[in-house]
Amino acid sequence: MLEKSQRRDGQRYNSPRVTREPGKRSRLWFHEDVVEVLTENTGTSQVEGIMVKLPATDEIFLSRKCFKKMKNLKFFININARFCGKVDYYPEQLRFLYWREYPLHSLPSNFNLKKLVQLNMPFSSISNLGEGFKCLHNLKSMNFTNLVEIPQLPPHTKFLDVRDCVSLERISNLSKILEGEESQMIEAMDLSNCRRLIEELVKEANVIVNDDYQAAEALFPLFLTSQQSKFTIRFPGSEVPKWFSCQMDFKGSQLFEFCIEILENFKWENTGLALCVAVDQKLQNNSPFALLSYSKTPLKSCGVHLVMSPNENVCMKLSRADTLTTEVSNHHYKNFCENYRPDRGLTAKRYVPMF
Repeated sequence: MLEKSQRRDGQRYNSPRVTREPGKRSRLWFHEDVVEVLTENTGTSQVEGIMVKLPATDEIFLSRKCFKKMKNLKFFININARFCGKVDYYPEQLRFLYWREYPLHSLPSNFNLKKLVQLNMPFSSISNLGEGFKCLHNLKSMNFTNLVEIPQLPPHTKFLDVRDCVSLERISNLSKILEGEESQMIEAMDLSNCRRLIEELVKEANVIVNDDYQAAEALFPLFLTSQQSKFTIRFPGSEVPKWFSCQMDFKGSQLFEFCIEILENFKWENTGLALCVAVDQKLQNNSPFALLSYSKTPLKSCGVHLVMSPNENVCMKLSRADTLTTEVSNHHYKNFCENYRPDRGLTAKRYVPMF
């Protein structure tokens, strides 16, 4: 064991580019080096990235200025450490911040990280983002668990994960985005278990609903009409909205495919495709979005809907599939569920995505 330890230490230090002083390296991930730099404040401007992954979860005390000397720190990732202490300085060069179980209830007022692109703080204590959040103009992805309010989505936000924020009631400009008053394009949003937020969005849309299913059914069209590019969203609820034109129950099957028959001169420019899948149970916390082609999550039902001009004619066919194929087979045609055919006399091309 001693020989292995010595050999490992030798590998860490023998490279001519690696210094024996952890605080003067560009990357830190060996847990002993990380703990030393963070607790003894020995970091320097040469440190650009830190990943904290301890052999076992442990508590580490951080001083207020533990990042003060690391002015070029670009990413900080905490996998399993429980930090205590109030850090009030973060380097301005920080681009990626992943801090699981962040201990404070608010970001510091001087959290002025204009270059920050990803801010992920799952299972943290943060309920208030603070004034510094308004300065995160380049933020594209964010993840929180206990927020009460998001004052303003940064203009470049693409991914918003606020699942299990049960007290979240307001995202100030989200309703404006849904109403088309703002043109922000969000690619993925997880609102599962955000019932208060869903209720508030429904109220602002002047829609009366009785349960989560009706709320999702009312909000889906708003998201479809407000977004002009591909996006993914998760709502609380377990049923596909009734207005989805083509629907099917899985009945134990995990795979499905759908076929869209279109006219030769069909115009896709102003057409959107909505795919909704309902699952039988809550997705795992570490799986924000189910990958339908590979997920083992038990699927309940699915629906497909085309958002298009009322003058267009299409035919959609939805079928369960035992195996993924490159084209719709005769066997699949016998089992398809077809409930949307405005024009049965189409001479059409086929568009067949499979999941």
